Formats: sequence, structure tokens, C-alpha cells
Amino acid sequence: MSRTLPDKLPSAVMTGTVQVRFADGSEHTLPIHGITQLDYLAILDELEIKSFDEFKVKASEPTLQMIRVIQRVAVEALTSQKDPWSIQRIQESFSDMIEVTKIFMACFNISNLPKGGKVTSSAPKKTPYG
Repeated sequence: MSRTLPDKLPSAVMTGTVQVRFADGSEHTLPIHGITQLDYLAILDELEIKSFDEFKVKASEPTLQMIRVIQRVAVEALTSQKDPWSIQRIQESFSDMIEVTKIFMACFNISNLPKGGKVTSSAPKKTPYG
């Protein structure tokens, strides 16, 4: 189930491009757009992913769930009103998952999504002096 984009993306959604290799060996630079936190959560919900812990795997051992998320985010990143994408089109168009992952990573890099890493507090550090 793919959502359709409004006529105009919200101004907070950034756009960019990504260069990928197609299944026929040709390389193309494709326009992409970022996704919002709500769109990302909707994808996770659509795929019935209940916990972010499902993604805590080694890079060399991706899970089937993670591959599904990568493909769905790529569909969202590439889809525009004039050029809709689907999982089937993704699978038929690109030479391998490395190319699809390039789209996923480019989308995440231009999206306003929380990045992994330490959570820090904005409260000042307490010192023994006060």
C-alpha cells in the first residue's frame, strides 16, 4: 500500500539526487526527496515492525525486515506525482540491493529523522562544586 504525495511536498522535506546502476548496466542520476518522521513510522507500522530493536544487527547480516524497510523507503524517496514507484518497479529496475540501499541512505541523509548515536541531555552537567 503506497501513499500518494500531495501536489507539493512540505517545505520541510528536502530534495536531492542519487546516482544508481540499473539492471541493464546503465547509470542514472535520479531525483529523490526525504521523508518525514511520520512517514517513516507509517512504513514501520505498515510492515508490522513493533520495535527499533529489530534493526540492531551487524551490517553483514541484514534481516528480511530491514530489507523490506529499505525497499519501502526507496519507493517513497523516488515517488512523485508524475512518477510513481512500487516495490515491483524497484526490484525490476536496479541491479542489486546495494543500489537500493544507496537510495535509502541518500533519503535518510536529506530527511529530518533522528540519527543514531548517544542521547544527550540538554541539562547542565552537575559538578561537585554546585
